[in-house]
Amino acid sequence: MIRRKSINRTILAVGAAAVLVGGTLAWFTSTDTVTNKFKTGGNGTGQSKGVEIWENFASDKALEVLPGTIIDKEVQAQNTATYNSLIRVKLTPTIISGSTTADVSNIRLIFSENVIKRGKSTEGNTNGKWLQGTDGYYYYLGNVAPNGYTTMLLKDVQLDKTAGNEFKDVTFDVVVNAESIQSDNGAYADAWKGAGQPVLDKLAIVAGQTAGTASQIPGAGK
Repeated sequence: MIRRKSINRTILAVGAAAVLVGGTLAWFTSTDTVTNKFKTGGNGTGQSKGVEIWENFASDKALEVLPGTIIDKEVQAQNTATYNSLIRVKLTPTIISGSTTADVSNIRLIFSENVIKRGKSTEGNTNGKWLQGTDGYYYYLGNVAPNGYTTMLLKDVQLDKTAGNEFKDVTFDVVVNAESIQSDNGAYADAWKGAGQPVLDKLAIVAGQTAGTASQIPGAGK
């Protein structure tokens, strides 16, 4: 089943079952994708099979973005599988139309306080935090129970104050890709080995913990 979620909140979701292929077990995994369009100012339903993205997105404000504008886009994920899951999310700013010179580096992602900043220590209790892997994904450091939620990952999106005329009449997206995998039997170590050792070490700890849930973001929708 494939659907796309834009500002009008339809959803693209692909569920995958475990199958035996060539003698190798393909772990239980799921994906969900959200695309939100932001439009700068110029001169003139579905359900996924294992993971869903929930967000509180200021879609009206995103239709007239100026340099320095901050748009609410609070993002978290939900485990909609029937088994405990680990979850990772990738955020991809993309220029859709209006300019061939606009640089996506001017699209700033403002993360929540739950994200461990680069260079910060990961020692001690990091449950409920997010840690970026070497593959660009943000990994949730928690074992999420069925119907449970992660904490907030993304808080806001901002068009940088230094963005120039190349951003006039530009439409850009921030695509959110969420993936989940069963937390049992070390599935993450096989499927997510590109995350890097610091992330894998943390996932090894949380995968063996009792599954739980964070609170749903107030006002968030699918």
